[in-house]
Amino acid sequence: MTNTKNETMNAETETHLKLAGALNEIVDLFIQKEKDLSEVERLQMFNDTLGYLCDNLDIDLDTYEELERGDITLEDYEDLRKLDEEEPEETDKVVALS
Repeated sequence: MTNTKNETMNAETETHLKLAGALNEIVDLFIQKEKDLSEVERLQMFNDTLGYLCDNLDIDLDTYEELERGDITLEDYEDLRKLDEEEPEETDKVVALS
């Protein structure tokens, strides 16, 4: 079953709205709009939201931090991404013994 153009646009729009909402949530945390949250609750909310953004935007923060520190180069990063794309997905194999 294929998606119609409207279904695809609706799914993309929904994703964009969710991403915008997550960004707004991070901004609210930084300007401390949610004043009734403890520091631990604020940090947990930030981590959850940042994780959602990274997952949906395909961002690897660990690799980004390595790049910022100079531990890897942009070329290394691009090579790693190419390898990830070329590597076939591993599937779990079920073996039945008789």
